[in-house]
Amino acid sequence: MFRGYGAWALVLAAVLAAPAAHAQIPAEGRPPTEHPWAYKHFFVWHDGGGWHLRATTEGYYHRFSGWIDSEGGIGNVLPVVPGTPLGVNWRQVQFDLAVRGAENGFDWQQAAPCVTLSLLIDGVQQPGKIAVGYYQGHPMGFAPFQVCAAEAAPAPVEPAPIVGAEPEEDPGEVAEGPEMDPAAFQPVLAPYGEWVNVPPYGLAWEPYASVVGPDFVPYTNGHWEYSDAGWLWVAAWDWGWAPFHYGSWTYVSGVWAWIPGSVWAPAWVSWRYGGGVVGWAPVGPRGVVPGDVHYTYVSEVRFGAAVNLRTHLITGPRLLECERTTRFLGGPRQAGTRWSVPIHLGPPRPLIERALGHPIVRASVVQIQRRALPPAGIRGVRYATGASTMHPFVARPGPERPAARPVRPGFARPPLERPIERPGRPEFAHPARPAAPAGRPAAEARPGLAPRAIAPPPKPKPKPIPMPPRKKKKP
Repeated sequence: MFRGYGAWALVLAAVLAAPAAHAQIPAEGRPPTEHPWAYKHFFVWHDGGGWHLRATTEGYYHRFSGWIDSEGGIGNVLPVVPGTPLGVNWRQVQFDLAVRGAENGFDWQQAAPCVTLSLLIDGVQQPGKIAVGYYQGHPMGFAPFQVCAAEAAPAPVEPAPIVGAEPEEDPGEVAEGPEMDPAAFQPVLAPYGEWVNVPPYGLAWEPYASVVGPDFVPYTNGHWEYSDAGWLWVAAWDWGWAPFHYGSWTYVSGVWAWIPGSVWAPAWVSWRYGGGVVGWAPVGPRGVVPGDVHYTYVSEVRFGAAVNLRTHLITGPRLLECERTTRFLGGPRQAGTRWSVPIHLGPPRPLIERALGHPIVRASVVQIQRRALPPAGIRGVRYATGASTMHPFVARPGPERPAARPVRPGFARPPLERPIERPGRPEFAHPARPAAPAGRPAAEARPGLAPRAIAPPPKPKPKPIPMPPRKKKKP
């Protein structure tokens, strides 16, 4: 795989001799969005332990290849997954990684402060899928790029622990709401967006920019209400009861797409809190925030004021400060193949009340049913046992907290969600192979018998070519 180092060296020398196409990218600090099962991405950073390169996918097969080069020499190259083949010489590392979920990559050390990289995903240069350092810089252009270590790393500020806010109910309890047939969403949302095929998820809905605006981000045009089911998102659109309380969102090629789901939740988001701000971000089909997505942040006062937050979002350089000063609170939980959102997930209500200076009145979900629950007359709605249109929720014990993620290697692929139902497409079932007769051992288990070789089919004999009749000579 890694032969012909001489040719590589000639090409690399020509590349390094060319003038730099852009400024050096600072590499200090681990990127905040780097974690196993993140959307397909390259992550590169430097810290006290040396240099690190990671390739991650959300569970689907991708190839990550390329090379790194350092003039001062490279040493102590250690792959993340033992046995991963790497082409290593004194100043270069060449790699070709097949990643299907979790992560792979390698660590190394070098004497020089900078390193040059050329990174490919599925054989194509994708600068937008490369995050460097804590500030997640991207290379500008498609040429090999250079990243450098700094003397002082921008170490993240450890948020203060959230104390003084004990939950009123069991934090694992969930409100089981009405379920929906995913196919029933198509006529409801068709006037406001387009239904398209988004691999590998299948049928998904993309809202029209003329309806939601060109800068649309889920869970930004509306406000939060504290309800019987916890912090509940109330969208500013009448159709918001569907894509913000069922299913999940994915971010593909710069466009948000909604993937239908059957389970209701007050909001399918992941939460951060601390430093006087509240943050949230939509989660993907596997309960994690897409790698290209940043959290949305507002102040505690705006969060609890029940006003439209679209014009009160924190933007600009303050976003990086919010990432550093907030603490991750959690997101949806999984039990088997079913996802749920616990009641009281999100910022503690007593702390929001302290920031507001007055208590928050808990609203019943029925009071805001028009934009949080399926309206009357919608087909495909199924209520849980003991629930009805006037009392749509039944409190159930939530799934137990998952065990801590094991250290690499050995990540297990999470189970997939219920497949999306596509109307009009027949399903084909392959007939099962008949079982062997009972009492007859397999051929390899029968002593004294060698496996019978299957003779190749006989070659067809060539047909004789008919010869023209010979003319008889006249005497």
